[in-house]
Amino acid sequence: MFFLSLLATFAFAQPLPSATPDDPTVLIGPALLEGRIEWSEEIQSALAERRYSDAIKALQTIDATTIAGPDTGDFAFVMAWALIRANQRKEAIPLLAKIELSRTAPADYRWLTIGELLLADDRPNEAAEVFDKIEPNSRVATRAQLQLARSFSNMGATKKAVEIYETIAARPDPEEGNEIALWALAQKRGLSNPTVEPLLRRIWMHYP
Repeated sequence: MFFLSLLATFAFAQPLPSATPDDPTVLIGPALLEGRIEWSEEIQSALAERRYSDAIKALQTIDATTIAGPDTGDFAFVMAWALIRANQRKEAIPLLAKIELSRTAPADYRWLTIGELLLADDRPNEAAEVFDKIEPNSRVATRAQLQLARSFSNMGATKKAVEIYETIAARPDPEEGNEIALWALAQKRGLSNPTVEPLLRRIWMHYP
């Protein structure tokens, strides 16, 4: 019941100097980690408490030769999930092919992870296609949209990126991800531009 034990809601980080959220709302699904892998209490608690560096160290103690079939994909997904949130995305890129084998990780979480690794691997076109697969009602939809906007920016499709940020920022405050979209819009307009004052005021008032 590993997924069930990790049901948790994480808030987005405070306003960031980039348009990439590092702490999304997270729902670890009930099927993940219910396979044949023996997930230690140390791994479970580290993930639940967002101690991702500790989780990575604990995951590295598992003998990979004992993992086969779909469990390979589940293990790769959990490892990549922790690596991404420990700001070690590059180290997770080699796990891409294995993550696609996972059968118990929730589809939207799997797509989010694959998309973020494609983006980290400088493949924004492919990443954009993956992020677009995530349904608007998903718990990770806002993070996926922010990452989609980043993909468009990396592709040079600034107009599409701005449209996404504007859609997110149009929601009433406070709302997860709004501060990231507001900051991205302010940066794109230029911080010396008088029109960014309302954007910065919203960040200051609602996202201290």
